[in-house]
Amino acid sequence: MKEKGIMDHVGETRDIIDGLHNAQSQGVEGCAIMYACSMLRCDDPGAIEWHVDGLVPSNYVTIIAGDGGTGKSTLALELLYCVVTGTPFFGHDVRQSNALYVDFELHKEEQLSRWLQLLKGKGTDAYGDIFDGVKVTYVRPLSSLSDSTLIEELLTYAEMADAELVIIDSLTIGLGGDANRQDEVINAMRNIEKLPTVVALDHVSKKQGERGSKLKGSTPHGSIFKRNFARSLLMLGRADGGGTILRHEKSNFGRNANTIFYEAVYDEDPRGPIRLEQRKISDEVMAGSIDHLSSDEVTLMAVHDIYAVKQDSVTKDEILRWRAEVGAEIAGRTLDNALGRLLKANQLIKVATGLWKPIDADCTAHNNTALGTVHRANATSTGLPIFDVGTRVKTPDGDGTIADGTLSNEGRYAVRLDSSAQYEVTYYWPYQLLFPDEGSPQ
Repeated sequence: MKEKGIMDHVGETRDIIDGLHNAQSQGVEGCAIMYACSMLRCDDPGAIEWHVDGLVPSNYVTIIAGDGGTGKSTLALELLYCVVTGTPFFGHDVRQSNALYVDFELHKEEQLSRWLQLLKGKGTDAYGDIFDGVKVTYVRPLSSLSDSTLIEELLTYAEMADAELVIIDSLTIGLGGDANRQDEVINAMRNIEKLPTVVALDHVSKKQGERGSKLKGSTPHGSIFKRNFARSLLMLGRADGGGTILRHEKSNFGRNANTIFYEAVYDEDPRGPIRLEQRKISDEVMAGSIDHLSSDEVTLMAVHDIYAVKQDSVTKDEILRWRAEVGAEIAGRTLDNALGRLLKANQLIKVATGLWKPIDADCTAHNNTALGTVHRANATSTGLPIFDVGTRVKTPDGDGTIADGTLSNEGRYAVRLDSSAQYEVTYYWPYQLLFPDEGSPQ
């Protein structure tokens, strides 16, 4: 039989392409190393799905990078707990699923010990009822992520455990090679893309890991292709006050999520419970956090926070005051430029001249970096504390009584302090006021 020539193959390929365009999208029969589909008469694949809303896209790679000692593994275990139990992760909804923890760095005993300490902080243990029907599998690889055999075994484990989330700790150690070599990084990243939803922990470049370095503009250690392959990138760093900052540096499927501030609270007993507790940027442990953020991020944070309290448009003067209170003063003209950039980036809405709203104007205090306090007495309504005349409140200057139940034109409440003259009032922003049974106001 005469051997086929190149034009014979071209003719067959044309027949396949014509068939694709006359039918619904489908794989090409007989092709083992490629997939083709028609981009005409095709169905909408639908919106992106999230394993952690806004942070971890399903069936893609997310990287969480930070210097040694910033608590990457502890944060990963917190994420693991939230996903397998269906608990929101710092206010972000999760898609509940089983999970694999792939550990290249620590011994099994050390990682399990840390996991049990975290569970103690949740008031449970590995036998808790909350884990009924849940599978959480620990894996200690004996090969590198560049080894296709390892990836096949991880896929097998994932299928056996019905695991939809794979946490890799850590990416640089797991490479088993030079993180600066593009070919080695590309090979490993293509391999882990074959796994289900991946959250890979990683180290930062030496420059970013130096003491005093900031998170803005930081990047994972080694080749830029780590960052390029990741569809979501989160950078982890320490605040001067000892708290931790989780900054969303990159998202391929939408706007970066708001920066998360939290504190790892340890027990006096080295084997005692560990708790990760969300904090406000104004808390003492978060001192110095502003330095890790860009000026536009701080401005956006201010709009979100003020709106969460007012539930109404935010003025330029309010933003300037907010920034001054957190030690991030800015000139009025510079703020105008920042607001313009945020508007262009589709992160703010300009309601009218000098009036602004977040693009997601349904923001709430739990999922944005609120400086102020949403009062518990009204938490199920607007989030804005509605005081009656005569209500007793705590202020930064002492106890007092609400003199006028409506907000002033500037959005403040009139309070008659116990220490003031009979008809003298002082005006306070809503987040500066607390009910008598609450703690100290900010």
